[in-house]
Amino acid sequence: MGLGKTVQFVSMLGFLQNAQQIHGPFLVVVPLSTLSNSAKEFKKWLPGLNVIVYIGNCAS
Repeated sequence: MGLGKTVQFVSMLGFLQNAQQIHGPFLVVVPLSTLSNSAKEFKKWLPGLNVIVYIGNCAS
């Protein structure tokens, strides 16, 4: 059962961008298991926001 965290941070960044005129840059760190869903939600609800997905490598 989801707690709405994705909706919260997407709506917060949308508020900052649209209502407060703060255009970033913003850094959003999410678990790898939710990365694709988070990127999909950004593209769906904030299409004007430039989203860059970065997956780092493991340091040995």
